[in-house]
Amino acid sequence: MIDILQQEIVMNSPRLEMLKDVFLPSWEQLRAILVTCKEQKTIDFESIDIAINFVMGTLMFSYNNPFLNRSSIDTTPEYIADLAVSFVLDGLHTKK
Repeated sequence: MIDILQQEIVMNSPRLEMLKDVFLPSWEQLRAILVTCKEQKTIDFESIDIAINFVMGTLMFSYNNPFLNRSSIDTTPEYIADLAVSFVLDGLHTKK
């Protein structure tokens, strides 16, 4: 699904409207998580919209794209997910 979304975004396709129902719930769920974490003072960020875009961009466009990922590291999707979570939380000023 991410490959399809990437293609449609790059092409600025009119089909993006059809994909909205598939992808927007993830954005809204992330928004709710980030707002709750900020209210609980677990993480901090200046703009919810920018934070969401940065997080989703990291998850969608980094390791998944072979052109951008020229690494020969032999790893598992779980390990990559752990690294992505650590990276995102560090970027959101995780409070310990």
